[in-house]
Amino acid sequence: MKNSVVHLPTHIGPAGLLEFAVECASVLLAGPQYLFSYPEGCSVSNWPSPTIKAANEGFLKTLRGRANVYAIYVRGPTQQDWIPVYVGQSKSINLRGRMSHHLIKKNETMGSMLSVIQTAVADGGEIGLAFIKVEPESLRVYVEETITNLPANKVMDFPVKK
Repeated sequence: MKNSVVHLPTHIGPAGLLEFAVECASVLLAGPQYLFSYPEGCSVSNWPSPTIKAANEGFLKTLRGRANVYAIYVRGPTQQDWIPVYVGQSKSINLRGRMSHHLIKKNETMGSMLSVIQTAVADGGEIGLAFIKVEPESLRVYVEETITNLPANKVMDFPVKK
């Protein structure tokens, strides 16, 4: 075998894949489907994780296996419109835990939106959530990455991921 340029084949995905991701984005970014609850008096220094978890336990229990791509929205105390601040993905079996890391208590080994959430809630804002399930499960990564890179979403305040 010589040290020369090797031809590496390129395989193009199936037609309609981008359109599928755009369709997913239109549903996910249509607005929140659920309002996450936080007790009065939450602040960055006073974040009662057990109380927050208990207030949302019924909802969190419904997530397992039902969705794998999600959007987190924030609405300030004087705003009417919801602002999508994050789009993420998780295996559907792990979604409950992933949402808990973003919204209740951060897992230090993973990135999360918790500091953004804490600041928004402390400032009197609300947190809304939207979900979709993409099948096959592995397609969720493509959909999430495509949504965050769509030209229309470049103006939104999507935090840098990973």
